[in-house]
Amino acid sequence: MDGGNKLNVIDAESVHRICSGQVVVDLSTAIKELVENSLDAGAKKVEIKIKDYGKTFIQVADDGAGVEKENYANLARKHWTSKITKFDDLAQVRSFGFRGEALSSLCALSKLTVTTRTQKDKTATKLVYSPNGELVTASPTARACGTTVTVEDLFKSLPVRYREFQKNAKREFGKAVRVLQGYAIVCKNIRVLVHHQTKSRRNVVLKTEGSEQMRGNIIKVFGSKQASQLRRVQADFSTHFSESNPEDTMDVKIDGWVSKCDPNCGRCSSDRQFLFINGRPVDLPKISRMVNDIYHSFCNHKTYPIFCIDFELATDRYDINVTPNKRTVFIKDSQRLEGLVKRYFNDLFEPAANTYIVQTMDSFFKPKSTDIKKETLKKDITEDSVSDKNKENGGINQGAEEEMPEGGGAGGKRKLSQSEVEDSSSLIAIDTESPTDKEGGNIEQLDSTNFRFRKRLRRKKVSEEDTHDDENNENDEGGLSNMVVVESESSDVTVDIETGQSDELVNQSKRSSTNDDSEMEDAERAQMEKPKKQWSIESKGNEQDTKSIND
Repeated sequence: MDGGNKLNVIDAESVHRICSGQVVVDLSTAIKELVENSLDAGAKKVEIKIKDYGKTFIQVADDGAGVEKENYANLARKHWTSKITKFDDLAQVRSFGFRGEALSSLCALSKLTVTTRTQKDKTATKLVYSPNGELVTASPTARACGTTVTVEDLFKSLPVRYREFQKNAKREFGKAVRVLQGYAIVCKNIRVLVHHQTKSRRNVVLKTEGSEQMRGNIIKVFGSKQASQLRRVQADFSTHFSESNPEDTMDVKIDGWVSKCDPNCGRCSSDRQFLFINGRPVDLPKISRMVNDIYHSFCNHKTYPIFCIDFELATDRYDINVTPNKRTVFIKDSQRLEGLVKRYFNDLFEPAANTYIVQTMDSFFKPKSTDIKKETLKKDITEDSVSDKNKENGGINQGAEEEMPEGGGAGGKRKLSQSEVEDSSSLIAIDTESPTDKEGGNIEQLDSTNFRFRKRLRRKKVSEEDTHDDENNENDEGGLSNMVVVESESSDVTVDIETGQSDELVNQSKRSSTNDDSEMEDAERAQMEKPKKQWSIESKGNEQDTKSIND
């Protein structure tokens, strides 16, 4: 670069790259320009496909009118457009695009491919353009009527911006989705479909069904629950500007939706606030701030309202040729418009300032749901216990039935004795008066009572068997009535009168017939080898002399 004061002309290629970087500044701008081209072509369906948050691939397809063959060569050239022919046409323009810079700028910043077909074409044509916007190739291909624009490697020709975009791709993708939400809400009778594809999955980010009303689009974008928290905004201010000069009039119509003045209807951020002028998404920061302030003055100051408001103005009352993205708009008599909007929203939200939630006295004494559940459960347990006790008391004489296994298994019934019924009645009475039941009952109270009841019966049955064994033992001990205990000098010996054998002799005979090698038996054997004992036999009813008997 030469120094000094000499002026040099910038070459066309450098100018093209410099201006292109100003037209398309981020991902949302690139997608917006392609969507606006589809809407201007009269499309009824617009499908957007994005891969890896837009880092590698962007595609916008529509079913519009398509591109004529005579326009193939000039389609991506700078400032070639079909919207206007001179500057004065800007006062009447209603299309989204009119500069003729979008496709030309995308050619300089990425690899651009266009596939198009009109109604009179037999086949579609695939067009490939150079970075300067020149047509490189045109080849036939298959496609329905409409146009598909594919952008690959966005910002790769600008190293610094490309690196920044790759690093913040997710954030830029979120901004692009919000821009697409605005078009999906305001465009009536047009279906919008947005796909996002990564390496592992493909998601539908946005989908509308081409509703005829804005509310239908809001339901598809934000959901029916969010739409139910909105109220209609509709006004016509054409009569408010009838001043001394009849020519100085301004007709303004407002149509849209805004959040109800309720603490539960707002949001913690202002990410769902959209303003439009004649169906074009625009940024009106003064009006947005004014609506938020009015909403905070009548409602919760910590939440932000949701609003989608479209202002219908005459095209000569505003200027959209301010920035390349056409989001910044200058409005003639903007202070008048802001005053009318402020008055309208004050009147809209004012009734909410005198609205209160009324609670009756019954609501203060209404029991909690948990208390109702506890009382109901306690009542059910008590009624079941009383009914079971009544059944048992009524069947004492006849006996009660308990479900027992058939043949010892699961199932079957048997009769309970009177004592078992009395024990079970007392057991149930104790369980129903347990601390757990007094505190509100337990859902497993009846099951645990039944379990303890059966366990009590089993214990009683075991105790009865033990008692029966004890009685048998007593009978065995009763058989010792034929045995006589005679005291001798060394010890007491018991002798059976009928057999004439002592218990010691019997043990000796058993020991002789058994071969036990355990230590316990050895100990018993050692005990039995004690010195011989002197003992006597005394017959009942007949006196005999004492005799000495050897082992």
